[in-house]
Amino acid sequence: MAMRFATVTAAGLLTLTFVGAGTAVAQNLRRVAAKHEAVTQRADEGPLRLRLGAHVVSAPADFSGLVRLTPNADYRLLRVVLDSDNFYRSSDIQLEGDRSPRSHFLWWRSLPAGTYRIVVTVFGTQGLRTQVTQEFLVVGDPLGQPIR
Repeated sequence: MAMRFATVTAAGLLTLTFVGAGTAVAQNLRRVAAKHEAVTQRADEGPLRLRLGAHVVSAPADFSGLVRLTPNADYRLLRVVLDSDNFYRSSDIQLEGDRSPRSHFLWWRSLPAGTYRIVVTVFGTQGLRTQVTQEFLVVGDPLGQPIR
């Protein structure tokens, strides 16, 4: 038996390192890692894809993204979370399984300066199905004044 430690690469991929161990803890870690592997993917591959309008923009920023989702009979909810130190938005979009639209356009207006993380999650009848995460930067005055 082996214990796995997870790290995230610069490309956003989960990598696992094996270290010898043979305990119930290692078995639990393997189950957690297997579940994470099953639902986490790169933002530009697989049934759920996230494309951002840019990765660095000036404050106050109008920002866009595109979520592409391969329809699946099990999919019921698409959750989009945008989070930074001074800003938070969350949206839930109901899905109709394999009749769901493939494209979902996202817009945020007047974002203040900060580092943002977008997490897009798809839930099915049995819970979490897949998830992608990306980050982008809004540069400028923390009070929201444009850079001149």
